Amino acid sequence: MATSSTLVTIRQRVLREIGRANLGFWIPNAYFDAAAAGSITSAVMLRDTNLGPSHWQSQRALFFRPTAASAADYIRFIGALTNTSGLLAHTGANYSDTTATSEIPEIWLHGIRPDLEFIDALNRAMEFVYFDSYEALSHLSPYDGSMVATTDTDWTDVLTPTTSAKATTARRVPWGLRAYQLINNAVDEGTQSATLSVEQLKMVSLWAIASCNVGTARLIPYDVTNSAAFAAAPTVSHSEEEPMLMNQPWIAAPASCKEWAAQLIGTTATSDIFWNQVWAYKQDNLRLNLPSHENEGFKITAILKAHPRNSGAGANIYRAEDLDLEELIEGRDFRWLMGQEDANPHAILLDRAELMDTPLMVQVRRPESDLTTFAADETASTKAPLHLLIPRVCIEVLKTCLTIEMIGKDEWTRLYAMFDNQLKTAIHDRPKTKTTGRTRWGGVPFMN
Repeated sequence: MATSSTLVTIRQRVLREIGRANLGFWIPNAYFDAAAAGSITSAVMLRDTNLGPSHWQSQRALFFRPTAASAADYIRFIGALTNTSGLLAHTGANYSDTTATSEIPEIWLHGIRPDLEFIDALNRAMEFVYFDSYEALSHLSPYDGSMVATTDTDWTDVLTPTTSAKATTARRVPWGLRAYQLINNAVDEGTQSATLSVEQLKMVSLWAIASCNVGTARLIPYDVTNSAAFAAAPTVSHSEEEPMLMNQPWIAAPASCKEWAAQLIGTTATSDIFWNQVWAYKQDNLRLNLPSHENEGFKITAILKAHPRNSGAGANIYRAEDLDLEELIEGRDFRWLMGQEDANPHAILLDRAELMDTPLMVQVRRPESDLTTFAADETASTKAPLHLLIPRVCIEVLKTCLTIEMIGKDEWTRLYAMFDNQLKTAIHDRPKTKTTGRTRWGGVPFMN
């Protein structure tokens, strides 16, 4: 999995990039000599007889102690410097925490608060750093069919499984961000999808990816109107730990069925199953609404048709990790339907029903802000590549926190140009890519 960077890592990197003279610096714990009620001392970092007592005070500098025992000790504005010892006083209430065992205090200039203005700049930068992912595309897409939500809000427990929660265990998640783990304490427990409408006697189908840690997974089309599984549905199940793509083939909804759902069931009392993605299709209903986070056209890189590969795990069971992805062509295979203020603002309209004979996927490009919003929590993290994120954060700090008057026009311009160049280089080195196979049919070749 991608490496995560914590808030403290990002903050310290920005301090170093913008520089000690412009924004501030941090004091490594090895050089944090002492904390007293009204001061901190660092001989290595602060002792400098070339500086006057008001050197830091004149720049409206502040102490930031983000891991102090009490939040009341996090921020203090700086007072006089004792330049012969490196003792730097503060002007606020006395510290209640005077230990220096593992802390890395920071000094920020110009009254910029790392818990306010900097956090705002970081969160704005996160809106423009993107990640690519793959999500199931079907009539269940608006209701967390791709399991991208952190909670199971769109799903309803069947009976009372011991565990019913999202998981990010990498080997259980061949596609997308997460899976849905269900651990049984009785037979035939699991979860049920959001309810979908259906015409009576209309053909429907289901696909789902399941990895069985323990027990057997079963995929069931469920008649919500009459509170019963489709009576004519064949048994689609497997007990493989390898993630498997399960298919409930096209089947007619019961005569009186007007609402239906997908049930993801563990058939044994000890079942422990990870469900990765789920697709639900209504034959001849060619409109597929997109989930709410796919709310702008640039976030959708490609619409893909997945071609399963065979497996020996049983009828209607296929390997899930090596699906062959074929890119569909806009204008030939589908059209966009977009109305930003509509109840369902973004959708595609398929050209023909047979495109739903195997699972469809959407390759998405989402901002990191969809996954992480930073606050004062030092443990918060992001997997955004630092070479993309740090220049953007530095630019945001220059635009919204550090004014030209604070550091001088020439220095501000130099820094802005440097970070802008770093960002352009990082983007150039990470071009957008599509992991797809070539289209299966491009028409009859023209010949003279």
